[in-house]
Amino acid sequence: MRAAYVRSPFEFEIRDVEAPEPGFEEVLLDVAMVGICGTDVHLAAEWAAEWRRFGHETAAHVAAVGPGVTDLATGDLVAVRTTTMCGRCRFCMDGRPRGCLNWRESRLSVALADRMVAPRRSLWRVEDLDSVATTLIEPLSVALSVVDTAEIALDHDVAVVGPGPIGIMAIKVAKLRGARRVFVVGTVADTGRFGLCEEMGADLCLVAETEDPVQRIRAETGGVGLDRVVVTAPPVAIPSALALGRYGAIVTFVGFAANDEAGVVPIDMNAFHNAKLQLRASYAAPLAPFAQANRLLAAGHIPVDKLITHRFPLDEVATALRVVANHEDGVVKAVVAIR
Repeated sequence: MRAAYVRSPFEFEIRDVEAPEPGFEEVLLDVAMVGICGTDVHLAAEWAAEWRRFGHETAAHVAAVGPGVTDLATGDLVAVRTTTMCGRCRFCMDGRPRGCLNWRESRLSVALADRMVAPRRSLWRVEDLDSVATTLIEPLSVALSVVDTAEIALDHDVAVVGPGPIGIMAIKVAKLRGARRVFVVGTVADTGRFGLCEEMGADLCLVAETEDPVQRIRAETGGVGLDRVVVTAPPVAIPSALALGRYGAIVTFVGFAANDEAGVVPIDMNAFHNAKLQLRASYAAPLAPFAQANRLLAAGHIPVDKLITHRFPLDEVATALRVVANHEDGVVKAVVAIR
């Protein structure tokens, strides 16, 4: 079978490898489609020191089940959790699976291939979606998690900093949670996405290079600031995101820096303390809300055809990564179609 490999910086190979076989409580999957994520771009740019498989926003069909799997059948469409809880560590056994100590053991990032094997506990049987929409279950679950971490509620004024695919979906989720106004802060490169942001419920979109978002949003909120700020941009955006918040605001962050140095940002902790702010990291592992994401997609809350703008075959995975990394051709979300 074919499988895509990556090595930094931006080297790709399609190799012929032996097809896997499912073991106990495992499932063999025919991969249908895989979304390209910002994490894949970081992996290609800097993180893959050696050749490795990749791809994790997965839509696949069950090809065969191993011993112990009784509730999935051949042909079932599934979404694949990148990670899940172990069920045996002290946090899992204490009813706190989000704090699982062993979630990295379950990491699955091998989907850019004809076939893959996954544990049954990592699979969600998809309802009322096709394989294209199914690729959005994983990133939408990340958007749901970051909004949940922010505790966005009725009548909150909110900003989403970074209108990538997760940020765009977070706008809709914030509105569904009852946000009164949602402001979007992006860059010049993001302006082509502002129309979609407004369709998802954004009330005002700002370009950080041409207008001071802190000054404008303070003016829009009578000098008070925002109840909640969701940051899906790199860490460099965190200090200004904190400045957007009102007294007692919660700022949540999901994402990675390109390297360790870029992940270090200055924060005035006196101002942080005096404003009684909270900064919360959001990471979907190990309990991403796949069922909720499925329901929102099936209900039509996310315009799949507008969010997924580009499709590539597996042998053009290098082009897919380049287009996403460089924001080429008006890309919002790209997927790789395996079959």
